[in-house]
Amino acid sequence: MKKETHLILLLIAFMWTLNSCKKDVPTDNDNQNTTTPTIKWENERLSKKIPTTQTTVFLNVMVEDEEGKSIPGVKITAGDQSMLTDQNGNCFFSNISINKDFAMVIAQKNGYFKGIRTFPVTDGAYNTASITLMRKGNPLEFSAKEGGMMSFENNTIKVTFPPNAIVDATGKPYYEKVQIFTRYIDPQSDHFSSIMPGTLVGLTENNTLAGMISYGMLNVELSDFSGNPLQLAEGSFASISMPAIFDAPEVMPYWHFNEKYGVWVQAGNTRKKENTYEFEAYSFSAWNLDIIVDDGEEDVIVDMEDEKKIGLPNRKVQVFSDGNFTHKSVVVHTDENGRFRVLLVPRQLGFRLFGRCENIDKTSTVTAPMITVQMPLSNKTQMYTIRGMLNDCDNIPLSNAHFFLQSIEANPPIQFIGKTDMQGTFNVTEMVCDIDPLKSQKMIAQVFGQGNTFKRDTLEIRFTGSSKERNIDFCKTNQQGDTYPTGTVHCSPTPTAIVEIVSPTTGKVWMDRNLGALGVATTSNDTQAFGDLYQWGRRADGHQCRNSRNITTLSITDNPTHGDFITTLDQPNDWRTTPNDNLWQGISGINNPCPSGFRVPTEIEFDMEVNAWESKDEKGAFESILKLTMAGGRNSTNGAISAPGSLGRYWTSSPFESGARTLALESSRASWLNAVRGTGRSVRCIKN
Repeated sequence: MKKETHLILLLIAFMWTLNSCKKDVPTDNDNQNTTTPTIKWENERLSKKIPTTQTTVFLNVMVEDEEGKSIPGVKITAGDQSMLTDQNGNCFFSNISINKDFAMVIAQKNGYFKGIRTFPVTDGAYNTASITLMRKGNPLEFSAKEGGMMSFENNTIKVTFPPNAIVDATGKPYYEKVQIFTRYIDPQSDHFSSIMPGTLVGLTENNTLAGMISYGMLNVELSDFSGNPLQLAEGSFASISMPAIFDAPEVMPYWHFNEKYGVWVQAGNTRKKENTYEFEAYSFSAWNLDIIVDDGEEDVIVDMEDEKKIGLPNRKVQVFSDGNFTHKSVVVHTDENGRFRVLLVPRQLGFRLFGRCENIDKTSTVTAPMITVQMPLSNKTQMYTIRGMLNDCDNIPLSNAHFFLQSIEANPPIQFIGKTDMQGTFNVTEMVCDIDPLKSQKMIAQVFGQGNTFKRDTLEIRFTGSSKERNIDFCKTNQQGDTYPTGTVHCSPTPTAIVEIVSPTTGKVWMDRNLGALGVATTSNDTQAFGDLYQWGRRADGHQCRNSRNITTLSITDNPTHGDFITTLDQPNDWRTTPNDNLWQGISGINNPCPSGFRVPTEIEFDMEVNAWESKDEKGAFESILKLTMAGGRNSTNGAISAPGSLGRYWTSSPFESGARTLALESSRASWLNAVRGTGRSVRCIKN
């Protein structure tokens, strides 16, 4: 008995010692098991709190840099869809399923920190999100094996790493040199709300969602010298020191940004030491010093109008967390009716309306879930209305269609955004100023269809009086008239630019980029230069868009009545019920997707270029006059995009048995394959 009692006492002592050594960490009130904070810990808690209601909406994403310049070629991911921004920094999703209250948009491009915006969307409206990307700049470096302390922003920010605390993307310990990129996000900056990750909503230690007021954020990315991401090892902590600014409180909550849900998670509280706050980070993306809003409404709908009670549509609005315009909260955009929605904001708010000629400030108190804010416009700003009907060719009305009109020459541009009714009629209003009524404004008209497809046309409008009656007929598909075949659907708002290059080897004239590309390739894996992925022999009906929907019904004709990507598990994996070798044959061939004067090249024409390359591989393809990219492909059985950035696949017009000939590019070789016609491949056009 004595021996057993002794063993029990030893066990109790050991357990007491073990528990006394545990790190004091936040506790999930729904789950009282205390664990070391990790991303898994965050995700488990957020999964119980973030609403999951999905809705299908129209979404426009606008991306610019810190100088206010548009950034083309940014990869935008929203819901389960991805697209690239056009040359104006815009990206349009015409029919996307997304979280209704916490919709998340991710913007990525080499040389910039990842941009993430989280916001509520409005059913049936034209939803807009704007993101300002921060350049990474030059990194600092330290030894993962030895650890080290890094100082940034004139020594006002410090990040200290312990030894042996870094792992690679697979979780394997990493001991070599580490690159660390950091940027401080100043809450007093004009760009704060469009730069900051997500939105100012976070999960508190008490396990409730709350609004926040920021006192500074820090964005951190770790990588090796090949650009591969690195991360803190589980159970390891880095120490962060950040400045205490203006009216910062003595005790400050600190938060980590969760990239899966797009909101912040409180990791603890820290006390001010002189003019700094110090805390421990268990993972990197961004960290944030924020106090909690304790008097907010859960969901506030704001109708913004002028003094005549006319809605102010399509305007960028900065929301402040107080009536003194001191603490910035979020950047929102009014819809076509002048409405927007914000979550978990204080009762006392400030609004700054950004106009073409002036910015207007107004304070308001939230007294109900829906409020109206009247903005006093000056005499130099005029509300102008255009009404009429949207028609397709043959005078067919375009019903329930989102569209916009944008001036080509005015700076900043005049932009009317709206949606037609069931009869195809529209009535859109915009704030205009300093417009010469005697001069016609050249406008781009763009309408959005299913599967993120577009139709474009140009027109001229003279802004006389206060309104204009004008029907718009979308018979042309781009501003270059009949350059592309009638009925061409462009996956980007801007048709592929037609720039000719002459091969020094063959003397042949080619387009300098793939169909659908936003620009000439700067590297072999330049996403801006990837372009679209065509099924062999199909016209540009929208199926070639990388995010077009899949359909399993084969076509019995050469021209399906839709723009979906046709998949099949059955041999010969063609999108037609019976193969047709006569497609894409010559400049006047059936379904030629190339612009006027161009066509899909034959295998012989393409091979003559390949034979002149210095090396028959990825390097030789990019260094050739064609600057071919590794644009990937699309699977004929499930429509999945495969190997973008790693493989290149280019169609020829040459059929072979039940397939067609394809130029296949890999890092170590270039070869010729017989590909099934249902796969999606790049197209590079040659002049006839």
